[in-house]
Amino acid sequence: MSGERRKLQQVGGGTYTVSIPKEWATEQSLSAGETLRLYPDGDGALVVCRDGASTAPASATLSLDDDSLVPIDRTLRAAYAAGVERLTLRAANGLGEDRRRLDRAVREHTGMQIVAESDEEVVVRTILADDDVSLERTLVQLQFTTLSLFRTAVDRALNPSTTDDDRIDERRSEARRLSGLVTRQFTRSLSRPSTAVALSVDRATAFDCYRTARSLERLAAMAATLADIDECGPTADRLRPAADATRRYVERATTAVVERATLSEIRALEQRRSALASTIADAMAAVDEPQPERCLYRLEECLAVGDRIATIALEATIRNDG
Repeated sequence: MSGERRKLQQVGGGTYTVSIPKEWATEQSLSAGETLRLYPDGDGALVVCRDGASTAPASATLSLDDDSLVPIDRTLRAAYAAGVERLTLRAANGLGEDRRRLDRAVREHTGMQIVAESDEEVVVRTILADDDVSLERTLVQLQFTTLSLFRTAVDRALNPSTTDDDRIDERRSEARRLSGLVTRQFTRSLSRPSTAVALSVDRATAFDCYRTARSLERLAAMAATLADIDECGPTADRLRPAADATRRYVERATTAVVERATLSEIRALEQRRSALASTIADAMAAVDEPQPERCLYRLEECLAVGDRIATIALEATIRNDG
């Protein structure tokens, strides 16, 4: 369906109207006198829809039988990401051992709680007002959590006497929670105009936040594996500068996304990345023991995630400057 040009008309003292092509109204079964809602889309567009209409599911019911191959916690994460507000899980023989997994999964999601249950079903609701969630603020929280985890994991790898395993696990869980929240709100904004308005950012920026959040969650998972590397011995001092520079690079890249960096700031970020690559290469050439090499390989993987975030920032800069 091609776009139609319509002139905005003023009616009375302060009301404006625009006509809808007759064939459009017929195809959508619209009739005179029907109530419609208008939403600003954040990028100069307007969304028109029926009062109360939404393509996003407000509720869903899933049957869990003995042949189900999808773990209950993954099912819950998927429903949360899809924007479902009320999820009913039914199991003829009860949830059994899955009940504990369900409790754990509920605690890992912002605003989610069990509101009713019986022998055969459990009802889970997500009580979360769209106006209370800012994608950019949540992304900043995720940035802080992920980089804090990264720092702690590096300390653990370079100094095994450090015992912060619980702290690493807690921050890994927090990173998943924050990334899941960004994913949920972004997904809901695609089909709920009211959610899109509540985000207070345009669709392209919301997508940038979503992609950055997923990258930071991936980085948190990779950083946590650094803590599993055994003592790096006398080479630890050589690895520290590379690890610190990697963390700062990811921090600057994420900040460039949130603060919508200028082209000159993106160039400075690229210069930092070139220097970091040289630092890692020099460290790689200076060690030949297995454990330090494993640490450097992990840092290279984290650097690649930082590159993805920096690319998101560059795309946004080109888009906004263009």
